[in-house]
Amino acid sequence: MLAMQAVVVIAGNRLTVALYTIRQVAAGEELTFDYSCVTESEDEFKQAYCMCSTRHCRGSFLYYTGSKAYMQVMEAKHTFLDRQVLLLRSCSEPLTAADRACLHQAGLRGSALGRADVDINPKVPVWLQKWAALTLEFVALERQLLPLELQALPPPLTQSPQDSVAASVGVELNRLQNICISLDKAKYCLNQPGQNREAPLAMLSNAQVAEQLWNGDKSVAKRAVKAAAAAMLDEQDAATVAAATTAAEYGGAAALVQYSHPVLAAMLNQVCAQVEGAAAARIALKRLVSQLRELDVLMGGGHTCAADILHLYAATQVWFAANRNYTSFSSPPLQLHEDLISLHGGLDTSGAHDSKCNKLKRTSSSSGSGGCQLKGHITATSAATTAAAPTATVAATAAAAATGGATAAAAATGADGASISDGTQHDPDHDSADDGTRTAKGPSRQSSGQGDGGSFVPAWQPMKDISRKILEKR
Repeated sequence: MLAMQAVVVIAGNRLTVALYTIRQVAAGEELTFDYSCVTESEDEFKQAYCMCSTRHCRGSFLYYTGSKAYMQVMEAKHTFLDRQVLLLRSCSEPLTAADRACLHQAGLRGSALGRADVDINPKVPVWLQKWAALTLEFVALERQLLPLELQALPPPLTQSPQDSVAASVGVELNRLQNICISLDKAKYCLNQPGQNREAPLAMLSNAQVAEQLWNGDKSVAKRAVKAAAAAMLDEQDAATVAAATTAAEYGGAAALVQYSHPVLAAMLNQVCAQVEGAAAARIALKRLVSQLRELDVLMGGGHTCAADILHLYAATQVWFAANRNYTSFSSPPLQLHEDLISLHGGLDTSGAHDSKCNKLKRTSSSSGSGGCQLKGHITATSAATTAAAPTATVAATAAAAATGGATAAAAATGADGASISDGTQHDPDHDSADDGTRTAKGPSRQSSGQGDGGSFVPAWQPMKDISRKILEKR
């Protein structure tokens, strides 16, 4: 029976493999532990026979971690729509005492969240703290449900209860690290001079929803009617309808097509009338849907998709808008040593350099996409891109799937462990000390998700090469 577990820890600024007993060990008993080697190849996993002959052996000395490994709960409980709703909640709900307790228990304190009395690491906005607390709720749920999912996998991927619990702990640690990475990215953007720190999303008021659906000059209803007219009328009449902005102009356009297209005329007369509130706008939009379907039958098709889209708008219950006031920025040059760059296949160092350093710049754009690249620039996604969604909708119904946007919560719990934050790495020791600063103690590691820390994601392989090269120079 498994008696030991390997855990990779940082001690004295070095990565160290520590072995711990996981049950009571009798004198003279043989000690065994899981090497926890990982492969992404299913064929390699099946060929890695283990011959230890222990009763609970899984049959292979490898763990299989394909692209879907340990994602069962996330794919079911933390979908795109779930993450969108989570971000919207963080922007509209207050931070409670339970939220603060959850953050404290998870170790997200002064270093991760900042402190009011530390200028170089100021306190993050309340909405960002709320987002972290809500994400931690999912992490706790995942740790509870993931062991059952792993135990239910088909052979030879099935994990024992003991292994599945250890794996879920590893996944939890990985999620916590990714939350810290996402917080670090958001802080870097929000702490830029003059940067907007308000929430990235805001709920629309009742009047604003009515304006978006019906009352506005560019409302969904008016654009739909004008599009239908463009498909039905000749060029001159369609231009008359397209130019209409006032009630009188819509009335004139309706009179123009009254005899040739009576249903379209009724729609034009209808959209020029103002409605009171979001509920009335939804009702009016549903009447427009019925008229479009009637047109669809009369014209032998051509309006089905438009009617379906309007139905989705009418069924949407929750509306929000993105904060567009974030500003783009470029960071100061970041010094990277030549050895690190060359080992990662990075910058061209063929030119003459007086020093053995190359400079990289990190840039952010409110419309750009985030990422990390060693050839060119290191791009940090601004809070506007990572946290904002388009001015559209999120619905409490299935209709919302067509009206959402992009969210930073994905990054929060994803596998984006290769980010370069503020030039330092996350240090759990300093985080728990709550000193509001951060000290680099070696690279922040990515757990394999096994719970034992015995292996890393492929991006970590160059660490061995770096250590060997340093020793050779000595």
